[in-house]
Amino acid sequence: MKLKKYLGLLVLFLGNGAQAQEQFPMSELSFADLSPFQTTQSNWQIVGAVSAPMDKDQTLNTKKGSGILANLPDDNHKAQIFTQFEHGDIDLDFEVMMPVGSNSGVYLQGRYEIQLRDSWGKRRPNFADLGGIYQRWDDTQPKGQEGFEGTAPSTNAAKAPGLWQRLRISFQAPRFDAQGKKTKNARIIFVELNGVVIHQNVELTGPTRGPYVGGGDEAAMGPLVFQGDHGPVAFRNFKYRSFDGTPVQLKDLTYQVVRENIQETKDWSSVKGESKGTDQLITWNVAQTSNDFAIIYEGIFEIPQSGNYLFILACQGNASLWINGEMIINDMYSRTERHLASLTKGSVPFRLVYDKVEVWRQAQLGFSVEGGNFRPVNLHYESSALRSNPTDPIFERSGNQARLLRSFVDFKMPQMEQSKKITNAINVGDPTGLHYTYDLKQASIVQVWRGDFLNMTPMWYNRGNGVSRAIGVVEPLTPDIQLTQRQSDGSLSGQFADGQYRYRSYKVDDDNRPTFHYQAYGLDVVDQITPTSDRKSIERQLAFSGQAKGDLVFCLASGASLGKIKEELYIIDDRYYIQTSAKTKVEDLGDGRQALIVAVEDGKTISYRIIW
Repeated sequence: MKLKKYLGLLVLFLGNGAQAQEQFPMSELSFADLSPFQTTQSNWQIVGAVSAPMDKDQTLNTKKGSGILANLPDDNHKAQIFTQFEHGDIDLDFEVMMPVGSNSGVYLQGRYEIQLRDSWGKRRPNFADLGGIYQRWDDTQPKGQEGFEGTAPSTNAAKAPGLWQRLRISFQAPRFDAQGKKTKNARIIFVELNGVVIHQNVELTGPTRGPYVGGGDEAAMGPLVFQGDHGPVAFRNFKYRSFDGTPVQLKDLTYQVVRENIQETKDWSSVKGESKGTDQLITWNVAQTSNDFAIIYEGIFEIPQSGNYLFILACQGNASLWINGEMIINDMYSRTERHLASLTKGSVPFRLVYDKVEVWRQAQLGFSVEGGNFRPVNLHYESSALRSNPTDPIFERSGNQARLLRSFVDFKMPQMEQSKKITNAINVGDPTGLHYTYDLKQASIVQVWRGDFLNMTPMWYNRGNGVSRAIGVVEPLTPDIQLTQRQSDGSLSGQFADGQYRYRSYKVDDDNRPTFHYQAYGLDVVDQITPTSDRKSIERQLAFSGQAKGDLVFCLASGASLGKIKEELYIIDDRYYIQTSAKTKVEDLGDGRQALIVAVEDGKTISYRIIW
């Protein structure tokens, strides 16, 4: 399949993922106790809280309680742990914490390892880094050539040790015929680490090195296995969805093509088409023209068991859908719609009408169905859902010097219900791969990220909407100003008072890195921001001069949960760290957030690091 075609299908159906998860919730692997697992050694424990100090190798501190599965191996206790249940096709969604220098793995069916490792800051990850698909092994090969077929993450999306990191894995099990002969290899559909897709459509010709189930043999089913003999690791919020059900089948499909009075027709049930036929799947191509036609499809869904089914209809033009004589999608126009239908086991009739009368719009018709125990099944031919002119993404990279690009940015912190559009943003891309967005209107670093720089497609394609999107592991920091004045009631203002802020300019150094200059509350401020060469943090230094107006503080970070890890190191919402030698205070903002603040003094500087 050509790349453009593949990306077109990916956009069409990966876009259904969030909707499908809402309609078909995932099961929870409970960490209330160890009952979901087979017998194991004492290195595996259920705990209530964990932390991993950044200055100690392979160290995981725990507190009593439940909700977290922790591995605390020693020389005598370092067993793997196996789930009681076995799986075939499965999706996983969980959080993992890696201590400094630690190493572990999750084995799908006990045979195929997704690597877990502290890979923070590594520029070029390999198959043994976090999220990597581990290599296979052949002892018969010459020394140094035994390993093969390992797949590295496409980018290093790993966070700092001691932070919770989210992994989503979609796995398709190998297929076997009635005699037990393998007919199709296992496949990793995708792996997503911290919101970044790092694998897509990777074929697994056999078990990765050191399988814990079956030796070198493969099977349709197997347990999940968590590796316990390499290093400490912790898991929480572990969810899964198994796909072991029978999909909906399409049968007795007929069609009629209509070419006259299309725009005037209101009742498609009485229309007689000028050409008719039967087919196996749905496609607009039976019209044998690209415009001024309507197609009336009728057929039967064979429903394998009573329950809920999600139907997804996508088109360019107009489409309507009836199931069991009831119209469930009415004359939708050039978009994608989803409908959840409760259906009884057996044969269910449907009618689908698609018409297109706009010559400038390209024909497109896609139709799929998903159940609680099976993945989306396309009821259309591939060519029917493809567009011949998909948009290639427009990416911008930083290059050998820092790159500065102005744009709008849609900003959203975890606790915000809706995103906030930042209209005066400047995005700074650095050769180190550490980037940030600075809001010139409020003199704040609003987000940082590690990875590639920007996707400019929304801003530059067609008419554009002015918005750029960060590419990589994005950490939102604050929606507010950071230099703030204490109000008469003691609260901190989230915005500058009228006439109290003036952006002046930025100046760039020899590497094109900017230093920002502004005035606020009687102070001249020099704001210098520098990514570190080890790709692990962004350093910020602010110098203040002048006569301050009022009681001023600087907010280093805000979030729902702020904790002091040790002297000079704070953790924000389990998402990133702030490191500073400044005298700090944690203060309640009154909106469910706390702020880490430092008093501002004339002639003084404030320095800190953002680590993620």
